[in-house]
Amino acid sequence: MENTFDRERIAALMFKSLNQTLSPEEEQTLEAWKSLQPENRALFDELTDPERLRHELQQLAAVEAAIEAKLGWHEAHLPEKKIRKLYTRWSWAAAILLLLSVGAYVWLKPAKQQVAEVIHPGGNKAVLTLADGSLVTLDSAGNQVIAQGKASIHQQGGQLTYEGAGSGDNAGFNKLSTPAGGQFKVQLPDGSTAWLNAASSIRYPVVFSGKERQVEVTGEVFFDVAQQADKPFKVIVNKGVEINVLGTQFNINAYNDRPFVSTTLIQGKVSVSKNGHPAILQPGEQALTDKDTRVIKNIDVDKVMAWKNGMFNFEDVSLQEAMGEIERWYDVKVIYENGVPDIPFSGKISRDTNLNDLLKVLGETALKFRLEPGRRLVITK
Repeated sequence: MENTFDRERIAALMFKSLNQTLSPEEEQTLEAWKSLQPENRALFDELTDPERLRHELQQLAAVEAAIEAKLGWHEAHLPEKKIRKLYTRWSWAAAILLLLSVGAYVWLKPAKQQVAEVIHPGGNKAVLTLADGSLVTLDSAGNQVIAQGKASIHQQGGQLTYEGAGSGDNAGFNKLSTPAGGQFKVQLPDGSTAWLNAASSIRYPVVFSGKERQVEVTGEVFFDVAQQADKPFKVIVNKGVEINVLGTQFNINAYNDRPFVSTTLIQGKVSVSKNGHPAILQPGEQALTDKDTRVIKNIDVDKVMAWKNGMFNFEDVSLQEAMGEIERWYDVKVIYENGVPDIPFSGKISRDTNLNDLLKVLGETALKFRLEPGRRLVITK
């Protein structure tokens, strides 16, 4: 439709309509264009209005008279009929061209394209809530030392490290939270390390005292747990899931938009339980926990760990799952204009890519979308 009714073609048909030189086929095309939307018919009526044409001709005649006087032209030098014929033909043609060029430009020109906002990928940023309730904003440029009791917290770029905490101290709990578009790494007081994906959190004691080391998480967190055989490590996940470990590497995905908590074991051994029903995982296995727990074997570990390794891996994932990752990492709102389309989705791309370039890649699929102001990604198909 857009190619059939391009602006230059419609302007030419208007000109021929005013001169009454339209062919039957051209007349059908112009009528179809006028019927396409009310604005088109209004434009045609505006440009062909007799009163407007008469006014434009009067204005043009005054301009012509001034030009002829300036050039020293006199009608006595030319036959009268020829003057009138040339004058009338030129005046009408000029007036029509003027109307078409000005009117078509104002009415038919495409809307001014807004410069698309460049949405950059997420990065190292988080908020540390200390036991006394004070907040510390963290980002990739930070380099600071935070004193807390006998412990000191060192921030260097996107990582926190705890030093000097005595085992007998009880300094309360800290909480590290990442926003949408953020990620962070923390080395806990026992030497274990946790990587937080976007929109995630971990709550932990400043000192691990007692018979076990217990932390609480939301969102997605990867753990590399320091071995302490006499002090088991326990993770409490929202939705009532408990994960017990000794020394191991595993990933927890517990975002609220997912129907279950997934725990994927990379190395070692863990026990995943809910309501007192444990499931033991071996490396390469994944536990999916909702009302109960089921174990999936032979998991694609590289796919699970893609986020930590700086990649999106959309191989064999649902559109909603992929859009959930995009929402969290780019801090955008995904809106499904006509429901969630059933479109196969796959591919791998760096998380360092800005959203605009990522959308160019997605544009090569069957997915249809538009990026609106206010960081809104609208899926139309």
